[in-house]
Amino acid sequence: MQIAHIQLKHINFSDYSFSLLPESYPSEVSEKLKTSISHLGILHPPIVKADEQNFSYQIITGRKRLNTAYSLDFNCCCCLKLPFDLPYLETLNIVWEEALYSHSLSSLNQAVFFEKISKICSIKEIARLFLPLIDLPPSTDYINKKLQILRLDQPLQIALHKGRLNEQVSLELGRLPFSDRMALFEVIELLKLSAGNQKKLTRSCCELAARNRTTVLSILSQPKLAGIINSSNSNIPQKAGHFMKVLHEERYPRLTEAENDFRRFEAGLSLPANIRINHDPSFEKDELNLTITCPGRKELENILNKIRN
Repeated sequence: MQIAHIQLKHINFSDYSFSLLPESYPSEVSEKLKTSISHLGILHPPIVKADEQNFSYQIITGRKRLNTAYSLDFNCCCCLKLPFDLPYLETLNIVWEEALYSHSLSSLNQAVFFEKISKICSIKEIARLFLPLIDLPPSTDYINKKLQILRLDQPLQIALHKGRLNEQVSLELGRLPFSDRMALFEVIELLKLSAGNQKKLTRSCCELAARNRTTVLSILSQPKLAGIINSSNSNIPQKAGHFMKVLHEERYPRLTEAENDFRRFEAGLSLPANIRINHDPSFEKDELNLTITCPGRKELENILNKIRN
């Protein structure tokens, strides 16, 4: 590599050959990065490479930094320039290494990288060369699973990249009809559901739709669920908790009835504050656990004597 001062007008911003995001991904300018570059310039030089005609430069790494500098009307930037004849595989290897050690690679980043390098390497070879670098065994299944991400709708890809959508859930959504997929995704986004609740939501809605021979969209459009989302009397965490509770009750009506019956039974016992009873998680057994909290050993001895008597 050589250090070079390159005019931004000579950089081809429309060339995404080495970007680890899809070309259609919306470009973003971070205000924090913008402030830093306006005060101090680019502290971590981007890597560029001259195209075959040597008329312009391709961005290898640092697209966000260069975009920000361009938005600030910088004329030129200090860059690391690769030899124009550096092989494509070696150039991609630099992209992978730079991304790996400067920030964590999202599932979308990995998917785009694997798709680009699959043009010159077999899936087996990609697994052998690159997965050990992220402490994973050379599994071709891992590569193929990541490549499925590229078939997702752009909103799902963006949410996955930003950490708002669980990868397993995104792939499950990808197998659903478009209307069902987007209805579930909208609920996930509106309620800011955790990964665990995203999985419960998806599986519950798919099970209910199959059981009732309807669509996931119809399940989510029920007035009682739509009313929770549209309520102005609750904040987002409260809505999420209430929504998941109602969905759980609808998915498991017998379990819900058993839980309600147990609560009525528990209330009828009028237990002191330091005594609790717990049932079997699925009510498969009639067994109950009685828990007594004691402030000390003497109190415990007194309680045991009463029980013995």
